[in-house]
Amino acid sequence: MSVANLPFIHSRFASLDLGMLATSFSLLRLPKMPELRDKQLPNFTPAGPEIDIHAISFKDKTREAARQKRLAAELAAGGKNAKQIKAEQRAAERISKQKERRATEIAKGRNPNKKKGKQAKVSTHFFVLLDSLFAVYQSK
Repeated sequence: MSVANLPFIHSRFASLDLGMLATSFSLLRLPKMPELRDKQLPNFTPAGPEIDIHAISFKDKTREAARQKRLAAELAAGGKNAKQIKAEQRAAERISKQKERRATEIAKGRNPNKKKGKQAKVSTHFFVLLDSLFAVYQSK
């Protein structure tokens, strides 16, 4: 490729909607690369902490075995990526437990959104106060 074609490629790359492109490829998160480091992608929403990306396995058994081996080595090394992986796994586990608790509350016929204890008292007190202020406002 000649040097003369490079400005054309860079101008086309700048006008490309990377967020929409990543969404069309069903990416869970963007790759870590210098070109994407400072970019804001409005049309892309990365996977939330409820999805444990490291638990998604390859369909091919040999690739999955190699991935598991590489992941175990990375976790054993204890570097920056290992801390990030463990934090993501803990967040995914916490959210899955919350979803399970919510499902059991619903299965038992309870309202999981109902506030309990001090929060319920504060919110009912707030609404009583708000109602009385509204009544005073309407009387004027």
